[in-house]
Amino acid sequence: MGILEREIIHALVPHLADEEPAIRRSAAEALERVSALEAVAGLVAIVEQAVDREAQLRAIYALGRLETAEALAGLARAVKSPHEGTRAAVVRALSGSSHPQATDILLSALEDQSPDIKILA
Repeated sequence: MGILEREIIHALVPHLADEEPAIRRSAAEALERVSALEAVAGLVAIVEQAVDREAQLRAIYALGRLETAEALAGLARAVKSPHEGTRAAVVRALSGSSHPQATDILLSALEDQSPDIKILA
């Protein structure tokens, strides 16, 4: 990753916690495209706070592509969310992954209370 990309990431990460939902969504979308390893903590925070649904979904998909231990740990917590839509997004985000931790998360989703989540997993 070059210096310019790193500067862009550092400029975007603080906007993940902005008061304005549109700004949070835009920052999450931009980071999703970059798939920035430096942004993992901010993306996990968006998923766990669940304040802005669209930003949360973008963060889930970005974390699914990153496949770092920290990203997958955040998704492992998110797959236990009380919100079925969040759990479904995690399953979709990890469906193409061959990472062993992603496989474990998908296997845990087979135990979900929702038949729809079980089918997705």
